[in-house]
Amino acid sequence: AVLSPSSRAPPRLSGRSPNSNMMQPMRRQGRASPLLCLSAAILAAALLPGAAVADGVTPSEARLLRDEVKDMFYHAFDGYMQHAFPLDELRPLSCQGEDSLGGYALTLIDSLDTLALLGDKERFAAGVEWVEQNCLSF
Repeated sequence: AVLSPSSRAPPRLSGRSPNSNMMQPMRRQGRASPLLCLSAAILAAALLPGAAVADGVTPSEARLLRDEVKDMFYHAFDGYMQHAFPLDELRPLSCQGEDSLGGYALTLIDSLDTLALLGDKERFAAGVEWVEQNCLSF
């Protein structure tokens, strides 16, 4: 079912107006630029290779596991982009898209952080651009 805009609004605190001082820190003061977000994500990804490897997993095995995870992500992401985009999600058995939560291309939005962490600047930038152009009310 598609949510109406009014049902997506945050719950109102009883006895307080939306303009109370308590609500001020929750308000978004501005939008971070996509370049800033990408830079922060790339910096985080650059720090990950130095992370501790789990006991019993050699660095060589860790690289193989990392590559396997990347392959699985791209298999899922490419399937969504080919068969379901710009709908919210890909139905795995029918291989068709579905707007389940309002039609915001939620799988694309959910994938942006992973694309940034993988260092996929091109797909990340294209995804951010699409969201900016098509989900302004989001």
